[in-house]
Amino acid sequence: MAVTMAGGGQKLLKDVQPGDEVMTVDPLTHAALPVTVKELTVHAAKNYAITRLLLLAVTTDVSGRQVNLRCKELEGTPNHPMVTATGNKKMGEVAPGDRVLCLDGTTGRYAEFTVWNKEESAGGLQPVYNIVAGGGSTFIMNGVMVRQK
Repeated sequence: MAVTMAGGGQKLLKDVQPGDEVMTVDPLTHAALPVTVKELTVHAAKNYAITRLLLLAVTTDVSGRQVNLRCKELEGTPNHPMVTATGNKKMGEVAPGDRVLCLDGTTGRYAEFTVWNKEESAGGLQPVYNIVAGGGSTFIMNGVMVRQK
């Protein structure tokens, strides 16, 4: 999973360090603001549940003849909060057909993507990460708006 950093770059979540600046987004106004990472908590859990969401957005040109399909994938723990079109939900509560807010890398705007598929699994030893930041409540992970725990 990659987190959006201040300045627009991306960094793998596992590589985020205290002192790094990540982007936080106001879920209502979509205003972006850099915040400083205080801590990246990491723990390895045996047989920890993981939820994977496949997100799709479909747009057409003005003629309606050309279709653009965009896809994003998000992986996290079932209890991780995220922003949906109907409010905050835990990732495990999100269902196919729900709409979530995602950053459109081309336009820089936020758009709704539809949850197309949801898979849940557990097994093995899995690292689990959480950013603790000095402000903000919402980060961009793999282009998807997720809440800070």
